[in-house]
Amino acid sequence: MTQLARMPIDRRTVAWLALALLPYVAVSIARWDQLPSETDGDYAQYLLHAKAIVEGRPYSDIGYIYTDLNLIGPRTQPPGWPLVLAPVVAAFGVHSAAMKVLVTSLVAAFALAAGAYFTRRWGVLTGAAVTMAVPLALETERATQSPLSDPLCCLLIWLALLVADRDDRGGLRRNMGLAALAVGATLVRVAGVAMIPALAAHAIVRRRANPGRVALGLVGAGLAGLFLVALVGDSIPFIRQFLAGNTSIGIDPLRFISSYRTTLSLGALYPFDSDGANDVYHVVIAVPMIVGAVRFAIDEYRTAIWWFALSYGGLLVASPLREVRYAWPLLPLVMFWIVTGLTFLFERIPRPVLRVAMPRILAALIVLVGVGASVRLIRTPPRPALQDDPPTLALFDEVRRLSTSAPAPRVVFTNPRVLTLETGVPAMGEPYGSIERIAAELEEKAITHVVLPVRSTRRSGDEQLASLVRNNPGRFTPTFRNARYELYAVTSSVSPPGAIQ
Repeated sequence: MTQLARMPIDRRTVAWLALALLPYVAVSIARWDQLPSETDGDYAQYLLHAKAIVEGRPYSDIGYIYTDLNLIGPRTQPPGWPLVLAPVVAAFGVHSAAMKVLVTSLVAAFALAAGAYFTRRWGVLTGAAVTMAVPLALETERATQSPLSDPLCCLLIWLALLVADRDDRGGLRRNMGLAALAVGATLVRVAGVAMIPALAAHAIVRRRANPGRVALGLVGAGLAGLFLVALVGDSIPFIRQFLAGNTSIGIDPLRFISSYRTTLSLGALYPFDSDGANDVYHVVIAVPMIVGAVRFAIDEYRTAIWWFALSYGGLLVASPLREVRYAWPLLPLVMFWIVTGLTFLFERIPRPVLRVAMPRILAALIVLVGVGASVRLIRTPPRPALQDDPPTLALFDEVRRLSTSAPAPRVVFTNPRVLTLETGVPAMGEPYGSIERIAAELEEKAITHVVLPVRSTRRSGDEQLASLVRNNPGRFTPTFRNARYELYAVTSSVSPPGAIQ
């Protein structure tokens, strides 16, 4: 693959990479006070686990009531991130600005690790472009609004890639370090298990082994990965439903494409305020991006990043869950493809003067894209949050009041983990399914209260649950209402299902 002038990772290089973070720093300062979106919930479960660790309770004793009848979250999350959060929770609590500092720093560290990787192999301009683009792409997805595990997982993955693709072959210490980083990434997010077959395949190919040894190594690495996944199986979201053949979360190529089609444009950034201008930019930039991606696929099969892209891409296809943030570990590749694709095209310009000016032209384009993207992010208004929504805060106050009386409340709410984090009351998400099955689930989970939206959200779970509650006034008594929510007490058994209207 065409390479720019290489530069060692020295103080001068680090200074250039740090300078590339300035747009991200500006965005972080401007958006510092933004709260988690009202649809975010994973962060609350991580904090609940961290609280359990700090308070000496069992790891799974977090108040979140798991059910197979929705796709909200697993019974427990992997332990890596809560273990990191626990000292912060112990020192500052769950709502401290220290959480923001931690996550913001991890996003910057991820960008620097990816930038260092590409700097060492393709030069400081490529590395600086990646360092600039990665945190802005993550901020487009509001990565620092809540303490999610993804930035730490991405950091560990790219540190492993940085070590794996060093020029020296290394020895036992290097291999042990790689193993520790791969296991650490998996304990933070189970998707990190993709590092194991990737690193194994890279080690074999790097030694120019025959195809049989490559296949044997991959099988062995795959078995090791499956063993590691088995150890934390309950922390894999919806794996049991997936293995049971639940069609709503099965492998679907069209759903996969629909879910991740924005990943490439996300990595290329959105430098304009106008959606139309961004669409034109993405169409134009797709040409060098495709050129860079094709050359990467052809030329870089001996690198760890090539094998990781293959392994992690396969995991995304097979994953029962699909969200854009699950593709974050691959985002550094997008700007890398753009820069190397542009370099390849510029080098074929017949006029020598333009070829000589290529690095400066590239640098100017990168700066313009970064500045434009950061300005757009600063101007983007925050998303609605539960923690500053008056009707939600009033509901939470009512739920806290209920917790002082008997029996102890167990609530159904659209975002149960946030309700539990804010009130200390156990909560379950809205169950989906037939009315009879929902009724049985409320009975089995000993639910005492149900929260319904005042205005229909047109989700099937809302509609079915609302039908159950409002058609059985003898079993559900309204106790609280405001502009957004209705709270019902379960006054008698919800079963038998045959009695449900």
